[in-house]
Amino acid sequence: MVVGKGNKAAGLECIKMKLGEPDASGRRRPEPIRDSEFVIEAGLIIAAVGEEPDLAFMAGDAAATIDKGYLKADPVTLATSVEGVFAGGDCVTGAATVIAAMAAGRKAAKSIEKYFKGEPLNVGREGEEVYESKLLVETYGTPKESRAPMAMLVPEKRRGNFNEVELGLSREQAIREAKRCLQCDCKICINLLGCPALITEEGKVAVDAAGCPGCGVCAQVCPFEAIIPGE
Repeated sequence: MVVGKGNKAAGLECIKMKLGEPDASGRRRPEPIRDSEFVIEAGLIIAAVGEEPDLAFMAGDAAATIDKGYLKADPVTLATSVEGVFAGGDCVTGAATVIAAMAAGRKAAKSIEKYFKGEPLNVGREGEEVYESKLLVETYGTPKESRAPMAMLVPEKRRGNFNEVELGLSREQAIREAKRCLQCDCKICINLLGCPALITEEGKVAVDAAGCPGCGVCAQVCPFEAIIPGE
């Protein structure tokens, strides 16, 4: 662990830390390691741990990217209104998760690569935008079963350690949970219609064009829009 403080001129003054002995509550507090000081050279340091972004240094064209204390960026490419400048993470979305920040960094890196190559930023970004899935799971004829309860470590044994609290499922519970899974290839069209044009190939439903009467009923009953009339 490293903590530090700094300014524009001197860079970031840091010192390494270690976990000390547990206190009365069982928590091990960080303690500095003697003679472990070092400096990270930097032109500008923006501290943003548990804080809101300070964008007072942005002026001119850069100020146009600020909206209600945060930066405005395209949700897919993360490009701002300033050419060649990309933004993501908490300074755009507000307080969020580490995973969301890492995802934003990945998207920004892809955009920066495209920018330097002179490629359109939004090409090949299918699936990166926020969207609502149309997947509807057919539950007709499926009995309702409760989720298997998770075995938990008793509170008395959780203190003063990092032992796993959730103990996992037994083999029998895991098998029972797997049987609760609903498959997308429901075959409701075959089970309800009995149409000779509907066949099963490698576990998937396919349409035999030679025997298809062209009524389109299979497409109407498919809850996943997997069958399209005329195809």
